[in-house]
Amino acid sequence: MRIKLITPAFHSRYFWDFRKLGKMLGRKSNNLLLALPTVASLTPEGHEVILVDDNITDIDYDDPVDLVGVTAMTCYVNRAFEIADEYRKRGIPVVMGGPHATLAPYEALEHVDSVVIGEAENIWAGLLEDFAKGEMKEVYRGVDAKPDMKDNPPPAWNLTGSKDYIFHGVEATRGCPFDCHFCSIKQIYGKDFRVRTTDEVIEEIKAAPGNQIFFTDDNLIGNKPFAKELFTKMKGMNIAWGCQMSINVAFMPKMLQLMKEAGCFFVFIGLETLDKDAVVAMNKPVNKMNYYDAVAKIQELGMFVIGSFIIGTDKEDRDTVKEIAEYVKVSKQSWLMVNIMNSPPGTKFLKMMEEEGRNVVYSYDDLDGAHATVTHPTMTHAETEEDFRWLYREVYDWDNMRERFVANLSQGHWKQNEHALTVFEQIKVFHRLLFDFLFIGPWAKKRFFFAIMAFMLSPRVNRATVMNVLLMGMSWNEFAHSLQPTVRAADAQPIVFRKEYMVPVSEQTLGRAGDEDSGVERMIPRMEGRKRLTVLPNTPEQGGERAAV
Repeated sequence: MRIKLITPAFHSRYFWDFRKLGKMLGRKSNNLLLALPTVASLTPEGHEVILVDDNITDIDYDDPVDLVGVTAMTCYVNRAFEIADEYRKRGIPVVMGGPHATLAPYEALEHVDSVVIGEAENIWAGLLEDFAKGEMKEVYRGVDAKPDMKDNPPPAWNLTGSKDYIFHGVEATRGCPFDCHFCSIKQIYGKDFRVRTTDEVIEEIKAAPGNQIFFTDDNLIGNKPFAKELFTKMKGMNIAWGCQMSINVAFMPKMLQLMKEAGCFFVFIGLETLDKDAVVAMNKPVNKMNYYDAVAKIQELGMFVIGSFIIGTDKEDRDTVKEIAEYVKVSKQSWLMVNIMNSPPGTKFLKMMEEEGRNVVYSYDDLDGAHATVTHPTMTHAETEEDFRWLYREVYDWDNMRERFVANLSQGHWKQNEHALTVFEQIKVFHRLLFDFLFIGPWAKKRFFFAIMAFMLSPRVNRATVMNVLLMGMSWNEFAHSLQPTVRAADAQPIVFRKEYMVPVSEQTLGRAGDEDSGVERMIPRMEGRKRLTVLPNTPEQGGERAAV
């Protein structure tokens, strides 16, 4: 049968969209989330799988398929619901997985025929068998059948365009050793921190269409012996990669050296706040470490730090963003990501805000980190969002970036591995850069360009690093200036969060007793399968002989 797996589009600009960078490199998007390429690779032989990224491809709703699968985080689940509704209107059954379906399965079932609660690896094949028999259940509890992360095939990158994405994701571990109040990772993946074999991870890196890799793990050093073994094996692979890690990696000199030798060029760290009391309130004690020392230790080895901050916590005021901007200026932290404190399903923070009557969310779209959704003791939502925009524009101001990077590149050794581009692509990228910096924008932009280009002559900085700074600086400056104030209809009303959002996944009962009726009412009756499934032709394009389903 034909199965279409769809990653819904994000509704607005966001830090990682790299829209400007993609145009410069001739790529359509930053990356494709790993969930559905992984599900595609786990699909048994005998089925045709079509991967669709709604961010870069228009969805053909009239394309004949037997089953549609969608995934979604809460911040773009509205788009997932739209997609599901369109297919169900056409009589095509839909199954949904991902964080929102896991944390709010009753709501998801209003729009789909079946939900996967938790991880899909150990239940996907069984779901397809049930569907083929016309017996697809409403609920599949992957949360009760967690995979051990062993023997997973690489994501089905062959179903995507090799030139579509800047980065390709790789997952080495799953889970996080911490349990921050604003995060739902523990709810989704459970308490255990799981690892793959290092050899499998190496094979997955080799299978990626490009040499720019992003580890999607929430904390790649959650198991330190595993991380050291992996980085040792990655040495000499000629890849450039980034990852997410906790701040304590900065005080592990051996680990940092292994990372550098393995091709790491940036580390994303959730610093969250400069207020150490707020760190305790967030339940992230590891962040009591000195940020200035941490940034210096990582960057002196030639790896950029992307430090992420949350604004809008109770103890902050309108001076907070100025303090963060000053911290970036003094520490010379390369890049900054900012989120406004919000309360998505599955977090302890949501339960707290609901109990205090402070949760004011007009749409799931607002839970994207760029909108104020929690009532603050001293600041209005509009003031918090204004500060958010100001901080981005201040940090990514051309002169401020020039000052940071001249200081950073003047110290240490910056030898990033080259992007795997053809000679023709390299020439096109350089010409685009040259034109954009010299003929578009203010003089400050040109000053930044010439200051960074001067490091082409430095023995401690290679061409790839210079190009990276120019491209990333251009991309995030454009993003900072694309942010606009929120405009709402005069009669807009906040949505009501259901009690199910506050029920820990481990305590959910839906689907535990078997195939009982959820009781969810739908405009279109639930479909358990198709009476007539598509029989795949035996063609070379589909891998030769295939069993008809």
